[in-house]
Amino acid sequence: MFLSKLGQLSLVALFVAGSVSVSSLLTANANDSHHSVAKTASKGCPFASASANIVGTAQKAGTFNTLIVALKATGLDKTLASKESKFTVFAPTDAAFKKLPAGTVESLLKPENKAKLTKILTYHVAGKPLNAATVLKTPAIATVEGSSLAVSLKGGKPYVNNSQITKTDIYATNGIIHVIDTVLIPTD
Repeated sequence: MFLSKLGQLSLVALFVAGSVSVSSLLTANANDSHHSVAKTASKGCPFASASANIVGTAQKAGTFNTLIVALKATGLDKTLASKESKFTVFAPTDAAFKKLPAGTVESLLKPENKAKLTKILTYHVAGKPLNAATVLKTPAIATVEGSSLAVSLKGGKPYVNNSQITKTDIYATNGIIHVIDTVLIPTD
């Protein structure tokens, strides 16, 4: 469901007012999608202060092992490590992948299912960096896969489709990671 303009303004008002459930998750300021400044002691472009690209940042976190294996199986790890483009990745954790029916991940990792796995993974990626504040103000986010993700608040918590965003604004040198608790599956 898309948010109305009034709904978007309400979201922004909640965010600005410091709603506990939203403000604890969303810590970025929306100056613009490329150079927003996180509410930290550092100033300037947050991409410049990041120590690794999206793939390296995910590897260092230690909670995205299944995602990394899937990215490598499709070759998307090279794309998401690129210096030429900036992306937003809604990254499912290992626990999110465990929610899938038994055998799903193993099946998707087979070479004959590379196209299907690529479709699923690119459904988690936007072709430009979107910080948390921008995500909240955007009712539908276009993905690299070609479909859109619906953004909403449920019980004061941010969601993309049916997946809760549990951590936001993890900056990498080439984009932003937002952690989600459920693997997103595009409709055919």
